[in-house]
Amino acid sequence: MPPELQPILAAVLSVVALIVLVTRLRVHPFLGLLVASLMLGFLAGLVPADIIKKFGKGFGDVMGSVGIIIGLGTMLGGVLVLSGGADRRRLVSLRSVARAGFPGPPSS
Repeated sequence: MPPELQPILAAVLSVVALIVLVTRLRVHPFLGLLVASLMLGFLAGLVPADIIKKFGKGFGDVMGSVGIIIGLGTMLGGVLVLSGGADRRRLVSLRSVARAGFPGPPSS
């Protein structure tokens, strides 16, 4: 096999492994991504210590940029639940449409 095809083959095998882990074996997607990334590192010829360092750095970079958004969204959802703003029955019982001045159903 030509050496320039080895990284492509490693990536394809890792993606196939991820799909099989998540769809067929019902592994949690995060654990499937972890296993697929470790597999890709091994197939790429990295030393296990380097694989763990690179995974930790990549995960930290992603969580550093996305983690704040996820945290703020979680807090906003919690505030909505505690205030009752996410309760559908409460919204229907307020009859907000009639109070806003929109016409109701036609009367007979």
